[in-house]
Amino acid sequence: MWKEKETKILDGNWNVGYDYKGSVFCFSRESEELIQREMTFGGFEKDRNALKYRCPAENYGFENHYIRGIEKMNARCGLALCVMLSMALGRIREKQKNLMHSLVKSA
Repeated sequence: MWKEKETKILDGNWNVGYDYKGSVFCFSRESEELIQREMTFGGFEKDRNALKYRCPAENYGFENHYIRGIEKMNARCGLALCVMLSMALGRIREKQKNLMHSLVKSA
């Protein structure tokens, strides 16, 4: 068991780390400081027999936004959620549950 409660960097990756609880983090440089974000669960990879984690900015597609103001950002996030939910609902209605998570593949 770890005695210190600090985040350790993964060997060979300067931008991925983990803590004593098992949480996985990514690090990004914004200006001079290093920002730490908890990574989101990305599923299970059968071929590697491992859990997959993704950077939250890349996973949700908001890494290159030019929106100023919390109201506008909330509107964009709400619109993105509506699109994702309607695509999933359409897949279910078309009996394509295996494509429910895809926004790219055609129905």
